[in-house]
Amino acid sequence: SDEFSDTVLSKSGFQLLSARNKVIALNDEANKRLDRLNIEGVIDYLRYAEEISRRLNNSDLIYKTYLNYGYYFKLKKEYEPSANYYYKALQIANNNTKQKIEVLIGLGETYRASNAYYVGIKILNQALNIIAKADDDSYKSDKARIYNRIASIYYELIYTPYEGNKEETSRKVIRYIDSSLQNTSETD
Repeated sequence: SDEFSDTVLSKSGFQLLSARNKVIALNDEANKRLDRLNIEGVIDYLRYAEEISRRLNNSDLIYKTYLNYGYYFKLKKEYEPSANYYYKALQIANNNTKQKIEVLIGLGETYRASNAYYVGIKILNQALNIIAKADDDSYKSDKARIYNRIASIYYELIYTPYEGNKEETSRKVIRYIDSSLQNTSETD
């Protein structure tokens, strides 16, 4: 395992000073690749990051790694492992409001991508409830993003055979887009 990890690190050109920095760098590299939809090799970064995080017993690093696993499996359209990793990250997030919101957004997106639309909406609404309880203006951009994601789900529902009242669903799309825009303009 260590021989492999040193190879991965040297090929990536990392100059790391500590195990904690290794995990941060591995997760950052995984994030960059995932954001570019380049999932090749990401699982290796995540496995190594998880291994070191566990050795360090660092819950913040384990949280970030699980969050990246969730995103990775969502992109691979492997929704069950994606949801499982998001739930693991949620357990670690515990009382950290920002982390809970971040996980719930990812989890809601996973359920949307798997066509479990109403579960996705329910989870995204949980994130909105957490923001409302926090009563903190620093979450406005998260709030706008969540409203946007819910609007997207309702928009997708319009074009599915599952949705009965397409007119009412269309109104929900508009309402959530308006809410998203209101929160976006407040953050500018």
